[in-house]
Amino acid sequence: MTLAEFFGCAFLAFGAPLAMFTFTIVHDPIRIIILIAAAFFWLVALLLSSLIWFAVVPLRGYLAFGLVFSVLFQEVFRFVIYKILRKTEKGLQEVADNVRVTENKHILAYVSGLGFGVISGAFAIINILADAVSLFINFYF
Repeated sequence: MTLAEFFGCAFLAFGAPLAMFTFTIVHDPIRIIILIAAAFFWLVALLLSSLIWFAVVPLRGYLAFGLVFSVLFQEVFRFVIYKILRKTEKGLQEVADNVRVTENKHILAYVSGLGFGVISGAFAIINILADAVSLFINFYF
């Protein structure tokens, strides 16, 4: 049952993002690069919020403290990736086969948001998936 639970949770969590990636992003290498960059910036935001949480020892017990800084850093890094994409727009237009990627701001927002969402979802559900697999391994092996 735990292996079925693992695949069920994984497909529930990542079925829609996988379909979105497959049908809208995979055919354009610039979109893939933007998606990976957005995921990287989310990871950097998580690292910085974790460092702040770790540095301020008296407030570690309060969830609101870590939550506020985590959300603050995520929003700052969303703005940073937006500014970086704006500055590199000319270079992206020269490299991209499809100029529509850089001209249409909705595509850039969609791809960046999907990158942030996928890595955020991965961090949110990885413990559940790891527990399901460990239960399966402990039960059968």
